[in-house]
Amino acid sequence: MVARRIDRQPLISYRLSILILLSLLLVPAHPAMGGTLPSLKVEEGAISISGVSSGAFMAHQLHVAHGADIKGIGVIAGGPYNCARSDLYRGMQVCSDFFTDYCEGIEWLCRAALTIGRDDTGAPLYQGPKTDAEAEALAEESVAEAERAFAAGHIDNPEALRDARVYLFSATGDTLVPTPVTNAVAMFYTKMGVPTDHIRTVTTVPTIHAMITDNFNDVFTGVGGRINECRETGSPFINDCRAEAPDEADVAGNLLRQIYGGLNDRVNATGLFIEFKQKTFIVDPERHGMDTDGFVYVPRNCADGRTPCKLHVALHGCRQTEDSIGDLWYTYAGYNEWAEANDIIVLYPQAQSIHFPSPDEPPHPDRHCDNLGVNPRGCWDFWGYTGPDPHVRSAPQVAAIKAMINHIAGLMGPPPGVRIDRDGSTATLNWTGLTASNLVGYNVYRSAFHPVAVSASNRVNDQPLTAPTFTDTGLEADGEYFYVVTAVAADGSETPPSRPVATETLCEFCVCWPLDAAPRCSKTFCW
Repeated sequence: MVARRIDRQPLISYRLSILILLSLLLVPAHPAMGGTLPSLKVEEGAISISGVSSGAFMAHQLHVAHGADIKGIGVIAGGPYNCARSDLYRGMQVCSDFFTDYCEGIEWLCRAALTIGRDDTGAPLYQGPKTDAEAEALAEESVAEAERAFAAGHIDNPEALRDARVYLFSATGDTLVPTPVTNAVAMFYTKMGVPTDHIRTVTTVPTIHAMITDNFNDVFTGVGGRINECRETGSPFINDCRAEAPDEADVAGNLLRQIYGGLNDRVNATGLFIEFKQKTFIVDPERHGMDTDGFVYVPRNCADGRTPCKLHVALHGCRQTEDSIGDLWYTYAGYNEWAEANDIIVLYPQAQSIHFPSPDEPPHPDRHCDNLGVNPRGCWDFWGYTGPDPHVRSAPQVAAIKAMINHIAGLMGPPPGVRIDRDGSTATLNWTGLTASNLVGYNVYRSAFHPVAVSASNRVNDQPLTAPTFTDTGLEADGEYFYVVTAVAADGSETPPSRPVATETLCEFCVCWPLDAAPRCSKTFCW
């Protein structure tokens, strides 16, 4: 948990002595701010988000779920809201053509899980939209999904999206998320009432499925890295397309301009990188496909916490985690130079791969609630590997990232990181305290049933708690109890409840084992 300079060396094998020179040129103006995510001053209405590939799907989910707070979005090779509907088949063959890449090394799993949409040889076929008409039909389905989620109280009112500023990018050679899938996102926003002049769609750059920049080969070859030309496919999936599309290759800059309007020209990124523990915002991050650490870039002018700054969240794609490519995403994707020149804090949450056991190694029965690991490429969840409904406010990754946003910007929200420790008839709850200025305290609710109703009869504290902890006593020794926590504002209103915790392991998602024996299961495993 340390603050890092922007000239931090790549964490993979591309380390050269030239970094010594770079470190002399790029010295941050402010001292280290510790290893925790800072609470800073964020302008009202200046929070935005973007992502590439699975990060684009997640960015779109977050935007729809929290449209009241997130005012702009960049979607790079992503698809429409709840496209997969918690279905691996739809996620891999309708919302994308990820099947081959996703299944490399776990073909046995995919043969069992993906049983439709194959050619005569048994190979999977892309089943998603190929025409504008099919894209529009997919967009209509996503509009209906958003309306259903709002009616159930799971997302913000979609009317909040009407003032959004939207940027979309799809490469001419993208075969993993074909252009009609991304066009469906543009159609979704139009159908939600976003004016057409608030939406910019770029589909003319002759490249592939990657993050596109106009200077990657300059900045990265300077520290001994590989060169990714515009049409090249391969790690770190950050390509330099300045020659092929000089006006559109700076995707990070173009999307930030689309969201925020006129910006100052980019400058050297001389601010601070802060590495922080994501478990502050989500219990057991690895279990939910998130890394232990995340990163935030803080421009010099924002570091004192007094200057009003903007906040942007930048989500990597599959195979772009720190474990896969080191610091290349959050150092070289193109955001930080624009951020430094325009006082934009950039939050870089990190996903993580979860490796499924082999067919001969089923999960151990004593660990039946561990995540079974259906995220081998370090993708963000848009198809349901963390559990049903990864697109709503309470979904593990959505809730964690929004909690990070709330912490930086001082916004009210469900208390994150709720943990429970039981000792006989006593249960102690701890959580991460909020930074909102209008926070009065917290309420804790307990029930013998899940989900826990937020009602006076279930509240176990008389007055709002001023500290992020509570000890519940007098429990029955063999009883099972479920808890949620809310935050109370100065006007007496309460936030939606936290993710639930239980005195026994709380399972959220189940599968049959062995998979190829479904629907006859010798055992059911949950996580």
